[in-house]
Amino acid sequence: MTYYREEYERNNSRVNSSRGRYMKAKRQSTVEPVFGTLTQFMGLRKLILLE
Repeated sequence: MTYYREEYERNNSRVNSSRGRYMKAKRQSTVEPVFGTLTQFMGLRKLILLE
């Protein structure tokens, strides 16, 4: 299917674990609303994110 099949499966199992579901719910309630506000209401289209 893809060259990165092993990585895809590893990530998929990590995301579907109980901790992964918990972290997704936490992110949806803390981080995502901030980005939504910046892009939808404040007109920012390009966000420079530093890692």
